[in-house]
Amino acid sequence: MTVNCYLIWDEVTREAALFDTGFDAQPIFECLDREQVQLKHLFITHTHADHIAALGPIRERFPQT
Repeated sequence: MTVNCYLIWDEVTREAALFDTGFDAQPIFECLDREQVQLKHLFITHTHADHIAALGPIRERFPQT
């Protein structure tokens, strides 16, 4: 279940895109902070629970995304 989330970013602009959220937002937050990237885009491929379970916390932290 840990592979139901993908985070990619541009090395120059440091802007990131998240594809699905997986179950736990904390590893996503840790990666964003560690890599010093800004989440700019959020894509949900489908609404199975294992792909959107962490959507709430991510939307709380990044309401503009």
